[in-house]
Amino acid sequence: MTRTRFLIAWLLLALVKLALAAGLPLFGDEAFYWWESRHLAWSYSDLPPLTAWMIAAGSGLVPGEIGVRLPFLLLGLLLPWQLVWLSRRWYGSGSGAGPWQWWAGLLALVMPLSALLGILAVPDVALAVISLFAVDALVGALRDGRLRQWLAFGFSIALGLLCHYRFAVMLPALAWVLVATPAGRCALTGRGPWLAAAVASLGLLPLLWFNYAHQFSGLRFQFVERHPWAWQWQGLWQLPEQLLMASPLLLLLLAWALWRRLAQRPLSGPEQVLVPVAVIVWLLFIGLGFFADGERFRWHWPLPAYLLLLPVLARDIGRLKPAWRLATVATAVLATSTVLLWLVAALVPDRAGVWAAGKRFPANFVGWRESADWLGQTPLPERIVVDNFMLAANLAFYLPDSRERLRVLDDVRNVRHGRATQLAIWAVDEAALATEPSQPGWLVVEETARRFSDRWSWYQDLCRRFSGLELDQVLSLHGDRKRFVRWRYQAYQPQAQCRQLQALPPLGWIEVAAGARHLRRGEPLRVTGWALQPGLGIDEVRVAVDGVPVASGQREHESGWPADHWGEVEDPAGTRLGFQFVLDSTGLAAGRRQVQVSVVRADGRIWPLATQAIDIRP
Repeated sequence: MTRTRFLIAWLLLALVKLALAAGLPLFGDEAFYWWESRHLAWSYSDLPPLTAWMIAAGSGLVPGEIGVRLPFLLLGLLLPWQLVWLSRRWYGSGSGAGPWQWWAGLLALVMPLSALLGILAVPDVALAVISLFAVDALVGALRDGRLRQWLAFGFSIALGLLCHYRFAVMLPALAWVLVATPAGRCALTGRGPWLAAAVASLGLLPLLWFNYAHQFSGLRFQFVERHPWAWQWQGLWQLPEQLLMASPLLLLLLAWALWRRLAQRPLSGPEQVLVPVAVIVWLLFIGLGFFADGERFRWHWPLPAYLLLLPVLARDIGRLKPAWRLATVATAVLATSTVLLWLVAALVPDRAGVWAAGKRFPANFVGWRESADWLGQTPLPERIVVDNFMLAANLAFYLPDSRERLRVLDDVRNVRHGRATQLAIWAVDEAALATEPSQPGWLVVEETARRFSDRWSWYQDLCRRFSGLELDQVLSLHGDRKRFVRWRYQAYQPQAQCRQLQALPPLGWIEVAAGARHLRRGEPLRVTGWALQPGLGIDEVRVAVDGVPVASGQREHESGWPADHWGEVEDPAGTRLGFQFVLDSTGLAAGRRQVQVSVVRADGRIWPLATQAIDIRP
């Protein structure tokens, strides 16, 4: 029965994964890994080379997003079978595992962290599979002592080192087993562990070669620059994160299985490896979370620890009442389904529903295809300069004709994600742009990649880098959650100050219904805000609902926010930048409506300023 449930769950999840892997636009980091796969090397500034090598293999077989993700999808589908096989291998059918060996695979299929592996082309997929193989090789080597098993152990460690710098956390855990267990100490008197160490060190050679040649940029980013290395109380958020991503009841049962083993010490058989490695890896990752980078996702870090404990839990799960098992699977399926729905929202962002607000919106998936199509409607110039690595990588993927034309400006985002050095190696960064003959081109930026409060100074900085800057077009997507701006320029020519204020786009802020997000039909619909246009000023403010014009007017009210936060913005209206409209909502249809505000610059150009959603209730 458990085997049948496993097979049905695996097949259903495989179909979902295949659909998402084929349909989802590339995630921002995936696009850069693909870009690296177009420049095969021994290593890269952000990661060891295995991810790029895998993407190169998949892309060579199948075009499009599915080709990028194909090797990772196959490994993600393999992982539950790997756990079933390892459960049988470690415990055997006659030592208490029996049909419960299928539970290890079934739990991997429902636990969010492992269930989602393979949808995206990220290093965690290979890292999970390799970590299991490394531990299995050590279990076999300590049990049988054969040289081929020690060679397999060394080889798996070499592969792990080529996968991600994070694999380094596995090394002290594996080393502890060798020095703290009788079997490990006995093995150290032979040649097996030393042969494994020699083979494992081969995985370091490409990394050391690359880092030595490039001022140790990869090691500096992963172990120095990326992390504050200071105590952060925000690390406590890891606990609720882990409850969600491992699912609460499953995490509780893993802790229960672990407690049972620790209470029955000394550990024996495979558990003398599985238990300490899982505990050490989990503790190290959670401990590092209090000192390490908290800006990006880190909830996936402890995954290898959970995978190692799944066979241990599977062996004991028959002791639980059926109700407990059912509740555990149900809560895990619910958590996994929640994350899958978030990914589905990236397929239909305009209908993202509850995911539409704030950071829940899947912004790193959306907008890339549309921006490439938008740019591709016009003959491309010889040079296209973009503001950050993520936009550049996605344009390189979705707009193939742009690949040799792309250059990337220096940007804090490039540094924060460890990509600045790689862009310099490829000679597509701003330093390379400065050495090239001046020629006209496009400047394309993702406006929504910046906090609103930073945009004025950012636009001034862009203006200082180019001469003959002419504001061209804007692409606003998904209710203004993704927004791209394009200029034409005559030459890359850094200047002391911005002398082309009229080339800067209008900036502004709106509030609908005084900040409310719902309104009963017939109640007044208030649209307030402010708008500015450096150098030129604004002749008219226009309001539309779902694209239908409903009001227009002038800026007549005082607004001190721009001056307080940005200083002198050089709009002819001074501080009279505010506007207010009170509209009759009687004629608006019930449901979610998009309120759009645009401005007419003094030169006649119409520019979309901002969009805000509001729910009209009967």
